Amino acid sequence: MLKLHGAPPSNYYNMVKIALLEKQLPFEEVMQPPTQDEPYLAKSPMGKIPTLETDRGFLTETHAILDYLEDAYPSPAFRPADTFARAKVRELTQATELYIELVALAEPDNRQIHAARAEIYQQRRGGETSLMAKGIFGFTAN
Repeated sequence: MLKLHGAPPSNYYNMVKIALLEKQLPFEEVMQPPTQDEPYLAKSPMGKIPTLETDRGFLTETHAILDYLEDAYPSPAFRPADTFARAKVRELTQATELYIELVALAEPDNRQIHAARAEIYQQRRGGETSLMAKGIFGFTAN
């Protein structure tokens, strides 16, 4: 089983958590703040969060983890086939990283996840139609 090491105040941790929930992958959360303690440095050499524990070892860095999840578990897909749509997904991911404090829900209730995602985006965009409400990270894969 996958184990996600980190803490909810981290946007990066929440991005990975939402990806795991959206892909409906079973995982265990291991509450872990960033630290320079030796036991954790064996998992995350810079002591950063999140860290994803897999059956093959540990992965750090949010984008590396998200890429791994997409490659290892391709369905449902995060990235659409269309190049422009993929770029829009990256744009939204970057905005999420830099400007939005995500709240990942403890229970994987898709209605709550989609409603929270749409509300966050609507507040950020002043009420515009939400890309987030259209599907996973803004798009439904074709």
